Amino acid sequence: MPAPRFRFSAAVKSASDNSSYQIYIIGGVEDETPVTSVNTKELRTVGTIWVLSIPSFEWALLPVEPKTTAADPGPRVSPKCQAIGEHYIFCYGGENALLYSGTVTCDTRANAAFLLDVNTLRWTDEFTPNDGTYEIPRHVIDLIGGK
Repeated sequence: MPAPRFRFSAAVKSASDNSSYQIYIIGGVEDETPVTSVNTKELRTVGTIWVLSIPSFEWALLPVEPKTTAADPGPRVSPKCQAIGEHYIFCYGGENALLYSGTVTCDTRANAAFLLDVNTLRWTDEFTPNDGTYEIPRHVIDLIGGK
């Protein structure tokens, strides 16, 4: 299960038979301290992607890799995400990193749009909307069962 996180984005994909749904949690800021108040010195911007499978309520950390350096969003604060095509999640906006002062840094690479292929678990720069159907990630199937 992921650490407490905020300023993240989420997108939902469903199995082809609608037997399960996967909620992808992308980016955000984690609080590594197990306290109720937010201590900004313990916050860190994350680029990890977790998926929650419903109805099993199992979490899985996905080993996502970038196809190229330019396709990699890295850690993002407050991105927006939308499931598009058969097996993509489009992420846009947000900022690079959260500083301890609570301010966000400028996106010096001027990248504001990123595409995640959930079938290959890769950030990519190629969009082929009619190329295949959504496949539940193997990491999730290993937890919830199925094929």
